[in-house]
Amino acid sequence: MRRLQVFELLLVPMALAAMLFTVWTGMAKGDDAKPAVTIENYAYSPSSITVTAGQTVRFTNKDDVQHTVTDQNGAFDSGLMDTNTSWSYKFDKPGTYAYYCRVHPSMKGTVVVTSP
Repeated sequence: MRRLQVFELLLVPMALAAMLFTVWTGMAKGDDAKPAVTIENYAYSPSSITVTAGQTVRFTNKDDVQHTVTDQNGAFDSGLMDTNTSWSYKFDKPGTYAYYCRVHPSMKGTVVVTSP
């Protein structure tokens, strides 16, 4: 009977740890689920993304050179982004936002923002 009590005492902390791990990994996955654009091989990928007004898009530079994410109408500008850095922008208003890289103007992308 004594061994069963020890087992039960160990089982509770193990179950609690498993629950916390599940919650923590779920939160981490939630962060990854945010709309994202990768800058790689001198291109934005995806080149066009659709989000709902109020969502934030994360742009990450994976190239070994600096890039920018610059709205053609001046609504936003990431500034120079180094390798492996990210920049985020919250799109509050519906519309189509065409952007480009100031360093490499042939790089272009679009964010389409729909109403909630």
